[in-house]
Amino acid sequence: MKKIIFISILMTSAICFAQSDPCIHFNAHTIDTDYPYVDLDLPSGTLWASMNVGAGCETDIGYYFMWADITGHDGTYYFSPDNYSSTPASNYNQSIQSGSTYDAAAQNWGSNWTMPTKAQMEELRDYCNYQWTSINGVNGCKFSSKQDPSKYIFFPECGYAVFGTVQYVTHAYCWFIDWVSVDHVYYSDLHYNSSIQKTIIGIYQEYLARWAGLPIRPIRVAP
Repeated sequence: MKKIIFISILMTSAICFAQSDPCIHFNAHTIDTDYPYVDLDLPSGTLWASMNVGAGCETDIGYYFMWADITGHDGTYYFSPDNYSSTPASNYNQSIQSGSTYDAAAQNWGSNWTMPTKAQMEELRDYCNYQWTSINGVNGCKFSSKQDPSKYIFFPECGYAVFGTVQYVTHAYCWFIDWVSVDHVYYSDLHYNSSIQKTIIGIYQEYLARWAGLPIRPIRVAP
């Protein structure tokens, strides 16, 4: 019996290693320092991370965060108004300052990183080619440099997390630092609309409460 259990563990470990192996590979233009990022030849020079906070690679979802809260969770966490109200983030009513104690990118990855702004996502939309595609079997939105299409970043499908479940799992979401009002902060909703056969780059301040769980895609602030 012990031998059978041991063999089973070895087989499981081998399977897990094989499944996670694609996570060590990034596109050829990824700059790998403390965390990988890509220069997409944007007018502002903004450098986007290759993966979400908490992810092991570009196709991983990583952690879900409540807005302005720096503690990441998986999708089974009970994201709710009550749990949010117990955090300092619930009383933070202004745009998140880069590098502050409310900046989940900086607090998890270090001072070289910050959460993105609404304007930076608009620049990504306006100055990159983008398409809904699949990488290593994971669907998501790929943004590529117009000067060099081999340089890209990928936002995997992730949905948003509320009350212990993940909703709209075929959409890719991301929080921004921008605050509008007590009830409204900005986020992105990337998805493919099959009825019009078009990739939608949605930037909203409505619909999702700030206590919902969304991923965070950092921006590099110090090359």
